[in-house]
Amino acid sequence: MNKILVNGGGGYLGSVLVPKLLAQGYSVRVLDTFYFGNFLPFDAENLEIIKGDIRNEKTIVESLTGIDKVINLACLSNDPSSDIDPELTRDINYTANKNVIRIAHEIGVKRFIYASSSSVYGLKSEENVTEDLPVEPISLYSELKARVENYLLSIKDDNFTATAVRSATICGYSPRMRLDLLVNILTVSALANGRITIDGGDQVRANIHIGDISNFYMMLLDAEHSLIHNEAFNISDSNSTVIDMANKVQSLIKCKIEFSEKMDPRSYKLNDDKARRVLNFKNCYSIEKAILDIKRSFFEGRIRIDDVNCYNIKKLLLLSLPFLKTY
Repeated sequence: MNKILVNGGGGYLGSVLVPKLLAQGYSVRVLDTFYFGNFLPFDAENLEIIKGDIRNEKTIVESLTGIDKVINLACLSNDPSSDIDPELTRDINYTANKNVIRIAHEIGVKRFIYASSSSVYGLKSEENVTEDLPVEPISLYSELKARVENYLLSIKDDNFTATAVRSATICGYSPRMRLDLLVNILTVSALANGRITIDGGDQVRANIHIGDISNFYMMLLDAEHSLIHNEAFNISDSNSTVIDMANKVQSLIKCKIEFSEKMDPRSYKLNDDKARRVLNFKNCYSIEKAILDIKRSFFEGRIRIDDVNCYNIKKLLLLSLPFLKTY
């Protein structure tokens, strides 16, 4: 049986992905600090949990021992969180992630799947932002994602399958919920306040349902080596303007749409034809389903807007920098 290590498996995506892996019969080990809580099924057969930090090399070796394949999700996620302390961000998102890749390669791991980000492209004017375009990151978070991705894909070893996933912004319900991602923000604002406030509106954003991105990671675990080795894949649902997404929310949840005087200049388009052509990837979930899943979870009491664990930057600031710098 393949044994999978999911670094950062207790996070927003991992808390959906890990149960899916277990349901498919994989033996799974999770390494996570669990800063935001642990929502994994503790009593699940074939699940091993290590509470630890990828900055600790001894912990890395322990977590990788006996592992066949790695899905690496661990990082300080998004631009605001990365800006809290640039040195800390470099330690986790670059140095530690690079060490995980190096040790995994040395120890004989067969497959390494790295969670990069569509933000590595920066601001593009092209209608179709494909994997062939140069990466031009404009933030520390995206710069470090690009550097780690470059290191991983530079390893020329046919016994070590290396793949990077440049994901669109994820949306939808997870047991480790995040309310600081665009569709999730709009939906919960409509539910809790009866209104949505947006900055600008014409900016284009790519989004993907959490069910689809978790399915894509599972697809990569068993994809043919020659198709994915030393390759990066964009993965998305569609490109929509912010106002179009607000309108989708309004069509499913009664609310007003208001415009602030601020303007968020970020505008991202993403083309994922490569994943569809090479791997025959198909979306199974829609953005509307993400909105409805959040709506149902909100009314069932599984989402609380006052839960600090749902906001990365708020929780990290609450933990304090001295705590975060220890492991």
